[in-house]
Amino acid sequence: MFLWLTLHNKVPSNAERFERKMVHSPQCEICSAEVEDLDHLLRYCPNATGAWQAIQQQGSYSSANDEGLHVWLRQNIIGAHEDLDWLTKFLITVWYIWKWRCVHCFDAMEGVRREKDLFLSIKFKDILNALSQDYQIKGLSITDRSEVGV
Repeated sequence: MFLWLTLHNKVPSNAERFERKMVHSPQCEICSAEVEDLDHLLRYCPNATGAWQAIQQQGSYSSANDEGLHVWLRQNIIGAHEDLDWLTKFLITVWYIWKWRCVHCFDAMEGVRREKDLFLSIKFKDILNALSQDYQIKGLSITDRSEVGV
């Protein structure tokens, strides 16, 4: 759901909230440097760059380009990647960048740890393990990544 909202520019960034007169400024509350649109929020804010650097240290890389948010999202979602688990890792990272932003802006410590590298590493392992078990229950190999009806 979050990905759909992101692709349709419906995630309530400060720029979006400012247009709806919900906040007094469209600036990023984390770095105060720029307008917080989705591109800034997910790629360029120190909150986001810290997360991307954390997974880069683990050997995974986000496709980088300056063509805009939607091209970047598509490249990371449907592009070719050496890491077979990249799509899952990418989506987990995007989701937690959003969660960390909300923790910062709304001071809501909902069990989201701020140490990005260790936290993301644990999340990747937990979710990939759960997906692997699901594949095994359905009698599929983990390398079969085609859509399966439930």
